[in-house]
Amino acid sequence: MSYCSTAFAVINANLKPVLVDIDYLKPTISVEKIKKKINSKTKVIIPVHLYGSSADLKSIKKLIKNKNIKIIDDCAQAHGAYDDSIKLKKKIGSTGDISCFSFYPGKNLGAYGDAGIITTNNKKYYTIMNKIRNLGSNKKFIHDYVGMNSRLDTIQASILSHKLKQLNIINKKKQYIAKFYRDNINNRRIKNLIYSKSCVYHQYVILSKNRKKLIKLLSKNGIPFGFHYPYPINKLHSLRKIFIRQKYPNAERIGKEGISLPIDPNLSISNLRKIIKVINSF
Repeated sequence: MSYCSTAFAVINANLKPVLVDIDYLKPTISVEKIKKKINSKTKVIIPVHLYGSSADLKSIKKLIKNKNIKIIDDCAQAHGAYDDSIKLKKKIGSTGDISCFSFYPGKNLGAYGDAGIITTNNKKYYTIMNKIRNLGSNKKFIHDYVGMNSRLDTIQASILSHKLKQLNIINKKKQYIAKFYRDNINNRRIKNLIYSKSCVYHQYVILSKNRKKLIKLLSKNGIPFGFHYPYPINKLHSLRKIFIRQKYPNAERIGKEGISLPIDPNLSISNLRKIIKVINSF
């Protein structure tokens, strides 16, 4: 399960994306299903830490041990989350070969415009990426690669530097709200997803087989909601020829039944209780 940009990045690199379904009720890639997709052509695995819930990186790394396969973490929604698959506390984005973060304004750590960052512990990758972001150059008029102008501007950098100091507070507030939902939503028509222990809840998604009726009830009571994401990648019009007749039932289920509830860190207890009361009356 992922946003379209993950697959688009692979295609724009002239590579072939191979989709892997998620586990039932989990928003992250299934390790068991990865096993069935790996072959001699596999170059990279991209675990998407969707909604801020960490994928099972330990098992993925074990699976590709002694294989020339790299890991590129999609951390776009996982700022501050930990890798729950290992005992030592390590942040998501610090253990893969390359990790990619988005600072889109709606993220837990968001800029006031489009922005992002790539992290790596590999000096070779760092040198190459540092050049590519600056028109393929790290020395004026010397261009070693066909690069692009993707330097983060100083205004966004200043905003992010300030907001970074508040990230742990924001994440803790979101975790509190998520726990409040989990502990108090009591409706057999509603299913909660299974999130990782240190999930930072970029989104809090529930499932309902009668989504149309539920969103009508939420709208009637003035409760905002969203869909993340209504169309799984294999169902996108632009990619239909690549993934023709391919099915990913667990991801498709979230697409059909998923509803994102309000998870703003400033959400009041009274509003939370109102949302839960409405959902429990469904």
